[in-house]
Amino acid sequence: MAEWKKSVEGQWSSVREGWTQEHQRLAQARYKFEFKLRHVASGLEKIASLQTTLSSQRQQIQAQVQHQQQQLSAQYHTCAFTSVSLPQQRHMEI
Repeated sequence: MAEWKKSVEGQWSSVREGWTQEHQRLAQARYKFEFKLRHVASGLEKIASLQTTLSSQRQQIQAQVQHQQQQLSAQYHTCAFTSVSLPQQRHMEI
């Protein structure tokens, strides 16, 4: 019976040692995973911020382009109207 007890204790000791090693391995894996996850989350936050900034800049540029197009269109219509009107006015003055 004593030898059986020693055998079981020896086996149990190696099982406990295996569990301790596995526990340490899992703790280290969890730490590495959480570390990488924090970096991914940080990167995603940066991407979202950049996306918001780019969207805002794109809207500003579109507004500027639209404003410039309206100005050019107004200038074109003014020039076209003036060039059509001038010859008639000169003709009438003569």
